[in-house]
Amino acid sequence: MWRWAIMVAVWAAVPAGAQPIRVRAGEHPGFTRVVLPGVADAGWRIGRVDGGYGVQIDGNDLNIDVSAAFAMIPRHRLTQIEPGPEPGSLRLGIGCDCHLRAFVLARGALVIDIADGAPTAASAFELPLRGGDAAQGAIVPEPRDPLPPFW
Repeated sequence: MWRWAIMVAVWAAVPAGAQPIRVRAGEHPGFTRVVLPGVADAGWRIGRVDGGYGVQIDGNDLNIDVSAAFAMIPRHRLTQIEPGPEPGSLRLGIGCDCHLRAFVLARGALVIDIADGAPTAASAFELPLRGGDAAQGAIVPEPRDPLPPFW
């Protein structure tokens, strides 16, 4: 019984933000999909940075794990993914004539598609991403859930 009490005490001492957000990626015909589970409710912005796109997720205590991001994809569209200079930020290096689409699943995952071809003129993701400037980058769309449960 005392073992359970110790386990509960240790679990309760771990801050909620310490739980890593494991970035997953998959290759599809015409696009590469990057999924960040459980971050969509925090608020997010995406925009252009040098060499690709930047993703800024609200919350200073995020632990974003990109170690397995290239486990199932080549480095064709997405050439690099790394933590950005600010807490909760990522840098996506792009190696093609591609554009970005992003949406939120009802389950709270942020989905980022790196799609072949040039962006539309109205794409908010092509605006420069600046620090905490909420006026730049993409607006948060209404949540939708078009993917099967395994995503």
